[in-house]
Amino acid sequence: MTDLLEYKGYVGQVTLDREAGLFHGEVLNTRDVITFQGTTVPKLEKALRDSIEDYLAFCSERGEKPEKPVSGRFVVRIPPDLHRAAIVAAAHENVSLNSWVKERIAQGANPLRPCMKTSVQWERHTLIADTPSKTDPTWCIRSEKGSMPGPPWEDEDETQAQKRIISYLNRWPSMARRELKLSGPG
Repeated sequence: MTDLLEYKGYVGQVTLDREAGLFHGEVLNTRDVITFQGTTVPKLEKALRDSIEDYLAFCSERGEKPEKPVSGRFVVRIPPDLHRAAIVAAAHENVSLNSWVKERIAQGANPLRPCMKTSVQWERHTLIADTPSKTDPTWCIRSEKGSMPGPPWEDEDETQAQKRIISYLNRWPSMARRELKLSGPG
């Protein structure tokens, strides 16, 4: 079993040691080593808070700045052809490379935001919708040139999602064409 806990922006990964009857945790988003453990979830959560507070107090006593959990910036080394492909994909979506990469990371890295990709035909255009579960009520319909948010909905299968997307698009066709940067009707 693996799970994540968060306190003051620090994210701890938790594993269960069944033999020892303990939850062990380690903070992931800092280079400094911060660990915690507990025999129950409430004790584990308290241990995380105590470990972070101890870390912050230790840094203060030494006159050092604690490492921030994350800065929001990182360098990724990728092959030039992949870099070029990402630039082209971002341009096709009319967004910056930074926005495009941020969106792709959010889609793949957020365990609380599972989604299903649904393809629909509307006015002779093939559109893709990211349809999330109950944990995130937002969704987005995309064309190659633009995107538009849609209203929230509960979990549904792909056929139900397709029907709802088409119904939504048909309710506001001119707005959908404008937001999705599609040429006129069909």
